[in-house]
Amino acid sequence: MKLLRAVAFAAGLAIGLVPGAVLVADPASPAVAPVKLTDIISRPKVVDLKVSPDGKYFAGTGVTDEGKTVLHILDRRTMTVVHSEVYEGPLGIGEFSWHDADNLLITSTYKSELVEGRGSAGVFIFNIKTREIRRVWGGEGSTDYGGFEGGDLGARIDDEHYWLTVGPSGSSYSEFPFFYLYKLNIFTGRATKVLKSPSRAASFVFNKDNEVTHAVGMLPDDFDTTVVHRRVGDEWVLEGTYRNPQGASVPVRWHKWDPNRILYKDNLDAQTIGYYWVDAKTGARELIYRDPRVDVDEVVFDDEDVAIAAKHQYDYPTYVPLQPDHPLVVRRQRLVAAFPDHQISIESSTADGIEHVLRVHSDRDPGQFYLWNEYDGKVRHLLDPRPQVKAADMPRTQAVRFKARDGMELVGYLTLPKQKPAQKLPLIILPHGGPHGVRDSWGYDMEAAAFANAGYAVLKVNYRGSGGYGKDFHYKWYRHWGLEMQDDLEDGVLWAAGAGIADIDRVCIYGASYGGYASLMGVVKTPDRYQCAIGYVGVYDLNIMHQFGDISRSKAGQKYLDDALGTDPADRAARSSTPHVDRIKVPVFLVHGMQDDRAHFRHYEEMREALKAQHHRFETLLVPRAGHGARDLASVREVTCRMIDFFDRHIGDRKPTDPPDDCQFPGSKKLPYEYFEGGSR
Repeated sequence: MKLLRAVAFAAGLAIGLVPGAVLVADPASPAVAPVKLTDIISRPKVVDLKVSPDGKYFAGTGVTDEGKTVLHILDRRTMTVVHSEVYEGPLGIGEFSWHDADNLLITSTYKSELVEGRGSAGVFIFNIKTREIRRVWGGEGSTDYGGFEGGDLGARIDDEHYWLTVGPSGSSYSEFPFFYLYKLNIFTGRATKVLKSPSRAASFVFNKDNEVTHAVGMLPDDFDTTVVHRRVGDEWVLEGTYRNPQGASVPVRWHKWDPNRILYKDNLDAQTIGYYWVDAKTGARELIYRDPRVDVDEVVFDDEDVAIAAKHQYDYPTYVPLQPDHPLVVRRQRLVAAFPDHQISIESSTADGIEHVLRVHSDRDPGQFYLWNEYDGKVRHLLDPRPQVKAADMPRTQAVRFKARDGMELVGYLTLPKQKPAQKLPLIILPHGGPHGVRDSWGYDMEAAAFANAGYAVLKVNYRGSGGYGKDFHYKWYRHWGLEMQDDLEDGVLWAAGAGIADIDRVCIYGASYGGYASLMGVVKTPDRYQCAIGYVGVYDLNIMHQFGDISRSKAGQKYLDDALGTDPADRAARSSTPHVDRIKVPVFLVHGMQDDRAHFRHYEEMREALKAQHHRFETLLVPRAGHGARDLASVREVTCRMIDFFDRHIGDRKPTDPPDDCQFPGSKKLPYEYFEGGSR
C-alpha cells in the first residue's frame, strides 16, 4: 500500500454554484457564536506525524508560539511524549524520516527572527533507544560555493546510504547554480561526490538500479525554461530545451520492472499537463491521463505500475478512477465513505504495509491524524492538532464558477460566515499572491476563516495568470497586471452580488504581495467599486519592483520582471497605484514588514507619502522584524485583528468615524500603528 502515499481523496465535493444560487448557513447545525480569534490564529500542536517502521513510535513536529519547530517522539502505547528535540540558536528542525525502527533522519534548517527554513543546514541522525543525536553531514563537500552548501536528502540507496543533492545555501547568486550529487553514508558521515549537474538547479532521475539517467534543470538566467539531459555512459546528452509557455516534456521516474519504460509529464501538444509512458528505445508515447481543463497533479499506480487513478483540482479535489474495479480503488472508496467531504492523505506506513497514518482535512479543519489498520479495516483517531476549535463551528468554503466579462470561466472559493444567512453579506475579495503559476485551492485557509468568522463573505478567485489551468491561462497574461487580471476580481464581485450573496455597496479588497498590488490597483482602476482596501507587504509601483528587491538582483529575476511587467517604464507606471493615488476615494490600510526584501519596503514608504500628499484618510501598521509577511504568532494576531477592525468600520456594523480597536493581546508587544485622518475624503 505504499503506492497510495500522499494520494488525496475527496467525495461529495463535485458541486459548483451558478449565478442566482443563494447559499444559507448549514441547517444541520445550530447557529453558533463566533470562535475566538486567538483560537483561529494559533499554532497546531502537530504539523506532521510519521509512524516508525515497527509501529512502536510516532515522530511528529510542532511549532511553538515563538516560531520554533520541535520534534516529538511519542510512545505508541500511551501516546505520551518520551523525547523532544529542539535546536537553540540559528538551527531549526526541517524534514524528518524514519531510516529504521531505531533511527530517525533529520534535515535541519537555518533560522532567523524573520523566517525558519532558509536552506538546509545539515543532516542529523537520532537514535530512539540511546536518545543520542549526531550530525552526519553539515555542508562539507564541494568548495564551489565557499563553504555555504545546503543539502537535500533524497532517495534511499541501501541500508547505509542516501542520495544527497548539494548546492549553495541562500539566494544571493546572480545565476542559478550547478548542483552536485553525493552518496551519503548516514552512519559514518562520509559523502562521496558522484557527479555535477549538466544544467543549473537540476533534479535527478534514477533507474531501478539507482543509476542517474536524467537531469531536469534550468538555464542560468531564466525561470521559464526547462532543460532536460539524458545520461549516456559517463556523458550528458541534451534531450530538450523547452520554453515553458510553449510546453515541456519532463521525465519523472522509471517503470518499476520494465527497463524500457519511463514516466513523463508533458504539455507540448496540449494546454494542460498529462502523464505518459514513453518507450526509451523507440520514443513511442502512451497517454495515461490528461484533463483538458486543468493540469493533472498525480497519477496513482499499483505495485505492478498499472495506473489506477489520477487526481487534479479544477475546482474541488478530484480523484478519477482509471481502474474502477481495482482492489485499491475499492479500498479507497471505503475510506472516503468514513470521511465524507474530506480529503485523506497517507502520511506514513509501517514496514509491513499494514498500518498507515492518515491526515484527514477539509475546508473547516486543517487536519486530524488517524491510524488505519489495513488488515482489519479499523480507523483509530490519534491526535487533534487544534483541540480548542471544533470543525463544526468553523466557516465552510465552497468552490464556485462564474464567467468573466469576456466569457472565460473562472474558478473561485467562497468562504461564508456560519452565523449568518448567505444573503446580502459584506464581501472581502482576497486575491492570492504570486501571481503567476500560483493558485487558490479548496481546503482550510486560516485567514479566510478568521474573516468569515467575523461575519464576512470571503471570495478568492483564480484570476488569469494563475497556475494549474494550462499554459495560456498561466503565461499569456504576463504584462497584464492591472488589466484583465484585475477585471477578473471585479467580475467576481459582480457575480457574488448578482447571486444575492454579497451586498454590492459593502465590498472591500485585501491581499498580500501581488494581492496587495491588486488591492490598491482595484481602488485606482475602479474607484467606485470598493469601500476600502488593505495592502499587506504589497507591490504598489512596478518601477520600484523592477529596480529594488531580491527578484531584481538575479539575472533570472530581472528577465522575469521584464517578461511579466514589461520593459517600458511609462507603461509600468500606468499600471501602478502609487502614481495614481489621486484616483483613490476610499480609506486604505497599509501593512508591511520593515525587513521585506521581496516587496521592498520602499513600496510602503512611497505609497504612504503619496497618500499623505493627497490628504487621504489611511492607516498603517508596521512589523519591525518581519520580512515578506509576519511570522511570529503575536504579530500575526495583531495584523489580523487590525484588519478585521478596519473592515468592521467600513463595511461592517460599525462606522468609519469610530475609533480603531486596541488589538492588544496578553503578553504581546504592540506593533507601530498610525491613523491618518486626512482631509475631505
